[in-house]
Amino acid sequence: MTTAENYDAVVSGRSALRQWKDHRGVPGTFVASLFPDGTFPGGGSDGLSPLETMAVASARRAVADAGITCSDGRTLLVLSTTKGNVEWLDDGTHATERALPTASAAIVASRLGITAPPIVVDNACISGLSALITASRLLEMKKRRSLQEKIGCFVVVPVWMLWLGYEFYSNNANHTEAIAMVAGMLIGGLIGGAIGLSIYFKWQRKNDEMIEQINDLMEEE
Repeated sequence: MTTAENYDAVVSGRSALRQWKDHRGVPGTFVASLFPDGTFPGGGSDGLSPLETMAVASARRAVADAGITCSDGRTLLVLSTTKGNVEWLDDGTHATERALPTASAAIVASRLGITAPPIVVDNACISGLSALITASRLLEMKKRRSLQEKIGCFVVVPVWMLWLGYEFYSNNANHTEAIAMVAGMLIGGLIGGAIGLSIYFKWQRKNDEMIEQINDLMEEE
């Protein structure tokens, strides 16, 4: 059922593909890989659809392997799906909104304890790859900004201030005045650093807002 179990089956050469005839309301003969009847009693487990049941099971194993704390506010769910709960459309039991991929993403995120708004990637047959690329770019963006902030605060600014202070001191006969100017630069540097850090954290908040806006657009669709 999980991604890991599916991968292990592929590696070992086990396939569930087989020929079916007049099965599950589909007339004629067709080839497909289907879960056995009864795998998802009542449509799913604990109020979840089959899709959501598999997503939660796979994600929980991945989270456990990675040692991630989902409730830390820094964890984001990127859900890849092409159809969502399409079988629930106009089935007379579930609301239409319940069949939407965004609804599934919100439920899966909630079950995992993720508080950030989830992202749904629905891009036909390449949805899985698109989701991996999206997640990778989000992680890379955050890493680059964090690295940029560290280099700026702990390398560029200190080196520049030391060099400028040395120039003032060595080229000024009045060393008292030079020391006062260097002290002023240090204070200015600290203030500038504080402003820079506030801008950095603002960028990080913008990332969260961007993700939330993407989620809102998906819900509107």
